[in-house]
Amino acid sequence: MSRVRLVTRDGIPRIERDGRSEPAWMATAPAPDPEWMERMARAGFRAFSFSATANFHLYGLAAPVWKAPGVYDWSEFDARMETILACVPDAAVIPRLHLASPPWWDRDHPDDLVGFGVPWDSAPPGHGALSATQASWASSAWRSAVRENLERWVAHVDSRSWADRVVGVLLCGGDTEEWNHVGSTRGLFPDVGRSATVGFRAWLRDRYGNDSELSRAWGRAAACASAEPPSVERRRGRPSDPWIDVREDRDVVDFHRWLSSLPASFVGGAAAVVRSRSNNGMKVGAWCGYLAEMTFHPDALRFGGTLAFESLLTHPDLDFFAAPSSYALRDLRRGATVGMLPRGSLRVHGKSGFHESDVRTHVLRDDAGYGRTETLAESISVLEREAAFASGTGLGMWWFDMTGTFHDEPAVLDRLGALGRRAGNDRPVAARGAVVVDESVLEAWNGYPDRLTDALPRLLIELGRTGIDFETIRLADVPHASPYDVLVFPAFERVEPAALERIDACRGRARLTVFTGRVGLAPTADGVAPGPARVTGLPLVVTPSAVPVDSVDADGRRLGRGFWSSHDVRPASDSDVGVAARRLADDVPSACFREVDGVVVAWILDHFFDAAAWRRLFDVAGIAATLIGDAAVRHLHDGLCVTSGGDGVTLRSDRAYVDAHSGEVFTSRDGWVVVPTARGETRRLRRQ
Repeated sequence: MSRVRLVTRDGIPRIERDGRSEPAWMATAPAPDPEWMERMARAGFRAFSFSATANFHLYGLAAPVWKAPGVYDWSEFDARMETILACVPDAAVIPRLHLASPPWWDRDHPDDLVGFGVPWDSAPPGHGALSATQASWASSAWRSAVRENLERWVAHVDSRSWADRVVGVLLCGGDTEEWNHVGSTRGLFPDVGRSATVGFRAWLRDRYGNDSELSRAWGRAAACASAEPPSVERRRGRPSDPWIDVREDRDVVDFHRWLSSLPASFVGGAAAVVRSRSNNGMKVGAWCGYLAEMTFHPDALRFGGTLAFESLLTHPDLDFFAAPSSYALRDLRRGATVGMLPRGSLRVHGKSGFHESDVRTHVLRDDAGYGRTETLAESISVLEREAAFASGTGLGMWWFDMTGTFHDEPAVLDRLGALGRRAGNDRPVAARGAVVVDESVLEAWNGYPDRLTDALPRLLIELGRTGIDFETIRLADVPHASPYDVLVFPAFERVEPAALERIDACRGRARLTVFTGRVGLAPTADGVAPGPARVTGLPLVVTPSAVPVDSVDADGRRLGRGFWSSHDVRPASDSDVGVAARRLADDVPSACFREVDGVVVAWILDHFFDAAAWRRLFDVAGIAATLIGDAAVRHLHDGLCVTSGGDGVTLRSDRAYVDAHSGEVFTSRDGWVVVPTARGETRRLRRQ
């Protein structure tokens, strides 16, 4: 029997069988049945994942395991493993292990549950959850229970004849299984239960040391031993304020920082148990790090648990992270495939990642959401686009079939098989641009007033349609000798002194640096907001009055999303800068640029600039994009993957391209290649 392992080579997850390496591309279904397994095996899959639990699955995708104190039932887990191995004996398997408290445990531990400050019956479960109560990650009793549950699970796996087929485990929990605090994606305000209050007080003692320092930080008399979570009204933020004020609302900021630390420490602790107990060296991963996507849930961004990702990036017992394709805009004609993970940061910290495609194909007739396709051609196009994103960025791939029917049409299975075989020869392509995020910036956003809820995902989608590959990276992880031609700093409104120094250090290597929004205007911890002129180096002035930000670019095309900025930011003089867009309401420049210390620096008042407007900025900086026209592009080591938003794609190239599937050749004329396409069609093109 061959030995199977999950390994990381040059930051890329791979499956090894007796020393031979293959791409970590996995077929995934909650409950793999023999028919589904036969289809996936026929398509060539040899790596699989399924839903499981070591205690209780909040969404019922696996049967309860922890029946009572000391009583465990692993029969369903064993049956699912045996179904896989009966069809593919040398399969590599990564179970998705959900960790949640069983209802019987909740009844026995009322002081250890998540609290919302409202009765349970007014906080109903969401996303199909089977229980309205859940243990708090702050509860020491629950952490102890999970430690025992995981020890039992690892011991059970190690006792089975197929133990070495379990090459890793993906830890799941919380709202949507992705370590969001329970209720945080549903507009609720966790966690104010008894365990949480005790934990918050202990965290304050560790952070400030004594009551005097706490009182100084909060600007009022306060005691670590009696501090209470701030009210829902204060946590929500003032509707009239664009930012959470780190000075006036320091207790709110502290509480949200502590909330973010909870899932991080819980996941880290769970990973340490698996690592220390496993005899087979299984790798450990988690759904975490959605720094670009959780802006869709402004409350979840601030207190869902995302903003302590650094502690997981540096955790020695976590090997990989996973995230689905962005839900922001999956449409084939206007959207693009965007990852939620900060891929640049994973690489810096030596972690690997998995990209999950859960795009609903045309065979799923009962779900019109999440980018569902209407035809076989559309299904094949979106799968090609998803696969290209994983290949081009060096991520593993999970094809998630939520119902067991997404991919059961023969033509779809054939394409999945071809994509998997091709992935064995693919290599990642270095991104030319980076969207830079910073946790201290994200925690300052007040979400709704200026529609920052979708700023990052939509920005990434438009950049994905420019012809230049972008990745997301944390500010702290950008190398001083930045490898990027373009750096984009979206909504860097709170810029603390340390962040300002980091921005100055890393941006000088880029050819174009772009800032969006009311840069540097949010209150900082020391009370000195640097302002947009200091952060960008551009001659920008500010008036504290609201202005509409809808604009037109130099071609007269309308830009923006129809909302207002709380501050009037504009160039001091039109003659000192190049103007990229003007406000519709008053013709004042709303996007401008000029050279600063040898780098073209641009500023955009809105957070939305479409792909064509971005390419004009690239031209100003002398950066040639591959594409003109309306399409999403992903660079691959041997060519491109393009998804057309119109009729045809025009590429900048002196070389011909060949369609990887049909063999059709597209020649270069005068430095341009025209590729005929239907709207929404994806083509994989090899350079000839």
